[in-house]
Amino acid sequence: MRFQAQRVPGKGRGKHLGFPTVNLRVPEGLSLPHGIYACWVRIGNRTYPGALHYGPVPSFGEEEPSLEVHVLDHVLDVTPETVEVEVVRWLRPVLAFDSAEALRAQMEQDVEACREVLGLAADRVSRVAAELRRKNASFRLHRFSQSTRTAFEAARALGTTPDRIVKSVLFLADGQPVLALVSGAYRVSTDKLARACGADRVRAADPETVARLTGFPAGAVPPVGHATPVVVFMDDALLVADLVYAGAGDPNTLVAISPQDLLRVTSARVVELREAP
Repeated sequence: MRFQAQRVPGKGRGKHLGFPTVNLRVPEGLSLPHGIYACWVRIGNRTYPGALHYGPVPSFGEEEPSLEVHVLDHVLDVTPETVEVEVVRWLRPVLAFDSAEALRAQMEQDVEACREVLGLAADRVSRVAAELRRKNASFRLHRFSQSTRTAFEAARALGTTPDRIVKSVLFLADGQPVLALVSGAYRVSTDKLARACGADRVRAADPETVARLTGFPAGAVPPVGHATPVVVFMDDALLVADLVYAGAGDPNTLVAISPQDLLRVTSARVVELREAP
């Protein structure tokens, strides 16, 4: 099914949850069962992958059907007045959630389901693998049925400890993107990163900025293969292990690589970035 719809003002809830949406007026005669869908979104002369909601919003007590679309892994430069949507597949019914956290967790699952349906997850992993091969790295991909988005999830899936998991965290240092690679056993010290960068202010990038600058969703950012070049800093504690596991572009895939190869392929500057335990 394909339809066009005009944008209408929204309430900003999707942006607050980390999944901004374009709210649309329900076209007259729209014959679409209520639910969540994988879709393609055409805006102007560009087409984006998307997740579509059509129906009531029971989590916020709204019975009137709403129509809204979240564009995956992109931040729109302009707010469109008209959107064309091509519905690809129904994913699930509209559900009510007890908390914002539960709703956000389900939205993350919905987005990953959309990527699978639209054939995008494999493309991202392939891009990372191709970049590692181009740089003559020795590596192995590990795919899992469960999420490896957090360091503890990844360590549990691998049967290892969080210190062997590489977190790739995007920051803005005086507005410029920098990538911090740190062990999953630690948090990044923004003070230490600021000193390493020579920056006055360092802050973590929001999910929209992460997607726009890296081309990967927050929580699945790999150390290489980004959409835009970023300066990379690597915590020295990562060099202790003989093998580490980094993100490979989607929340269910990790790449095993030696710290020395990781250092070489990222051209990272090695510094102490970790917060004291």
